[in-house]
Amino acid sequence: MFFMLVHHLKYWPIRASRTTGDLSSFVRAAAARALVREALRATRDLADVAARRELRREIVAHARRAEPVASMGKADGAFALSEGRRRLKELREMLGMVRRGVRVVETANGVTLESTDGISRGETVVMAPFGSWATRSAAFAESNGPRAFLATFGERTVRETVALAMSLLNERKNAPDDSSAYARTLPETFDFVDACLTERHLTALDGTVTAARLRKRGDFVRALASSTGLMVKDVSWAIGAVSSHAMKSEIVPYALVPGCDLLDHSTTPNCVVRRDETTNDVFCASTRDVAPGEKLTISYGKSLCNDRALRMYGFASRELYSNDARVLSGGFRGVHPSNEAFDASVDESEKVFGGRKAALDAWRSEKDTFEDADVADGDAEWFRAATTLRRGQTEIIEAYIRALE
Repeated sequence: MFFMLVHHLKYWPIRASRTTGDLSSFVRAAAARALVREALRATRDLADVAARRELRREIVAHARRAEPVASMGKADGAFALSEGRRRLKELREMLGMVRRGVRVVETANGVTLESTDGISRGETVVMAPFGSWATRSAAFAESNGPRAFLATFGERTVRETVALAMSLLNERKNAPDDSSAYARTLPETFDFVDACLTERHLTALDGTVTAARLRKRGDFVRALASSTGLMVKDVSWAIGAVSSHAMKSEIVPYALVPGCDLLDHSTTPNCVVRRDETTNDVFCASTRDVAPGEKLTISYGKSLCNDRALRMYGFASRELYSNDARVLSGGFRGVHPSNEAFDASVDESEKVFGGRKAALDAWRSEKDTFEDADVADGDAEWFRAATTLRRGQTEIIEAYIRALE
């Protein structure tokens, strides 16, 4: 995010002046210096010291350029000052996203936000102005995209995902530096999408519904690359970015929300996403007191299971086992023993299969065909996640067998 802030000023046309030969030139020079001072003051809101230092150096560099605003003609000088004010407004919006007491920190999977001095319950920790997320919404991307091409994707969610992914990829590849800054803050690769394209990664999930769904995604990525003439790796990146960073809820109708998407997700979050009904700005607020050094997190949602977690975000966790399921060939959906519906589900399985013995035979047959293999491959995160997902599937099978024996 701070990389974005620095580059946001790259083309700021405000320069300090020594040329004050007439009153209008003097006024323009004074206004230019005032803008520079105001920009420097704005950087005080930036909690990260290194990022603040780099941004201040960038601003000062613009103030020392050889072509001063005052030496311009009246029209050009007025335009330069107008542009400077606009840039400053944008800068303040960007700096205003992450609030005091919060800083960006690097993690193994990118960057996230953490508390620096402690945050009280109900405080806003990050704010995304309406314009920053509305122009990165699926609706906006679809309305500005190639309609004939997008119309070939009949299902609405697929069409919106393609529109948003292609719009983001275009921003990353083709937009001027100052408007592509958000896209450039995202990770360079998304391994959980790249894994859909590699047989070795897919084989690690054989015997699960996840494997079939990932193969389908891999086919989709290749087909989209072929139909657009784009490289597979670029399409994979765009789909991964939308999958893992876009928000879709009653608060945000399917959009990328700069700033808010820096928060990690958790099953026990300390922040919640909200929207200002007056301005439509989206913000994250703390739901409890947050200690210094604690990561800021939002919820994945109550129903996130390991199948979706691995496909959409690239991880799996025992904490999600209660939402996992195992569907037998007859269509019966078994749940994990940690799910409160497990006991009732055991009784239901007897009815579905026509008796206790028939249900037990069905689950024993499932165990014979599903191998709970340790598919870890060195330190590869993907294979550790695959092992976690498979273990949950085995626990479901074994729990039904124990309950029915």
